[in-house]
Amino acid sequence: MKEAFGLIKEFSTDRKTVRVMLNLAGGEVLSGWLRIARRRTKGDTETDTFDLDEQVFCILNDTLDEGVVLCAVYGDEDDPPSSSADVYERKFKDGTVIKYDRSAHKLDIECKGEISVKADGPCTVEAVGKCTVKGATVDIDGGGGVIGGVVHQLSPCQVFGVCHLNPSTTTKVSG
Repeated sequence: MKEAFGLIKEFSTDRKTVRVMLNLAGGEVLSGWLRIARRRTKGDTETDTFDLDEQVFCILNDTLDEGVVLCAVYGDEDDPPSSSADVYERKFKDGTVIKYDRSAHKLDIECKGEISVKADGPCTVEAVGKCTVKGATVDIDGGGGVIGGVVHQLSPCQVFGVCHLNPSTTTKVSG
């Protein structure tokens, strides 16, 4: 068995295997198709593919045509997104960041696109302190159910029992 560092140069069409330009004592050699080590592959699975020219660490047979890419490694030109032992940070190429600071107990998500959360059952958002929902407009769809706690065009006045004449202009509710 051999251990080697190299750069990802090709992907198979199913993204299960890669070819790596290996840095060996005799120079650079293109590997055979190598499998990619994953944390889970049956039942609960995940996908996190490498980029072309990403530096990786491999274990291979002596002929370099079979082996496994174990992980990516930081090179001189790449830095981890955080240097703190208390921070988990995932930074994507498009600028999206998921960051959790366990010492501060704080989760930040900055998405450069749309976010969608769907549940097949009940969904609860709960905060011990203030909870803020902010947007150019805020749409609340109760699906025909009861919507409470916000003054909107369907809110009955507690005094007169009729819908409010001056509801929020930025909160739209259907129900």
